[in-house]
Amino acid sequence: MMAKKKAKVTVAKAKAEAYSNLYDQLVTRESETEIYKIAKQRAKKAKDFNQSRCIRDKNNKILVHEKNVKKKWRKYFDRLLNEEFDREPVESTETVAAMVTKLANVEVAHALQKIKKGKAVGPDNIPGEVWRALGKTGTRWLAGLFNTVMEVRQMPDELRSSILVPVYKSKFALVFTTATFASFLATI
Repeated sequence: MMAKKKAKVTVAKAKAEAYSNLYDQLVTRESETEIYKIAKQRAKKAKDFNQSRCIRDKNNKILVHEKNVKKKWRKYFDRLLNEEFDREPVESTETVAAMVTKLANVEVAHALQKIKKGKAVGPDNIPGEVWRALGKTGTRWLAGLFNTVMEVRQMPDELRSSILVPVYKSKFALVFTTATFASFLATI
């Protein structure tokens, strides 16, 4: 166990020394291009490798440039999400003016208990477990938020946004028809 600890300390010292030397070299005016190289390398390392890097266009030609792939995805989503379908008109009914009772903390606590554990987070980056962990304080805060939304009849735009992620049904990530889309909304 001691050998493992010593090895970690030695590696940490070597790493710190290497970074110190690198930063000393980058201070000069001539090393300006070196900074951009390092930034480019770090950006490449940070890229998601599970992401589809190429896709087929309508002529079955494979698009590999990131700009063209993004353009194709944008067109696809634009068509998919904005296409209108024929539907029967909804009959209008009389509106009933009634008092809406405020949400009780117990109702919010009950709803929080129904949130499944380990699910993906939405654009708010807050997992359901966090709301549960906040206990009564979080429950009161959420109940207040929901009651305010019902009173002013205006939902915050932050709660409306979602993230669409393509989930491929088969190994062929190049074909759009093999993808379904998961939508991640805010947890609350």
